[in-house]
Amino acid sequence: MENTTLFFQIFSLSGKYTILDFLMIFGAGYMIYLTALLVVTVGLAGKPREKQAFLLTFFSYILSVVLFEIIHLFVNEPRPFVTYSLTPLIPPTLLIHQAADAAFPSAHTISMAVAFFSFAFYRSKWAYLLFIFLLWVGFARIFVGVHYPFDILGGVLTGLIAVLIIWNVKNYLWQKYFAFK
Repeated sequence: MENTTLFFQIFSLSGKYTILDFLMIFGAGYMIYLTALLVVTVGLAGKPREKQAFLLTFFSYILSVVLFEIIHLFVNEPRPFVTYSLTPLIPPTLLIHQAADAAFPSAHTISMAVAFFSFAFYRSKWAYLLFIFLLWVGFARIFVGVHYPFDILGGVLTGLIAVLIIWNVKNYLWQKYFAFK
């Protein structure tokens, strides 16, 4: 299915059910903060695997910001509400960057993907909840009219790439400097 067509099919669901709109606005605008609080709390107070997942999340997030900025040097797709003069369900103040900036990839989705993949790589039980949050945020960002589906997919892939790179760097450094020979 084409990116724009899928966007309009999902966006057309908005404004019909108050509770659904509320859940999607919360997911698109505020869930990222709840997730950050969860990751920090679990990372600091959890078991060793959660502490390791927290560190992987932290370093992967830093790399994901760099990757995000590099992608924006080459891709400048306007947000759907700019292209089609739509009114998104969330105010522009809830966007990470300016309202008219490039939509690809979704920074919210990158952050959620980094958290999910980091905890999944360490087989933490929290990965299941983070996966649900990732799906919620990704769908919600389309639902409220601030991203296309490919922006969400790009965010997931960017988050995964960041985690994979940091995971492999960590493994290399461990083998090189800390593993018993």
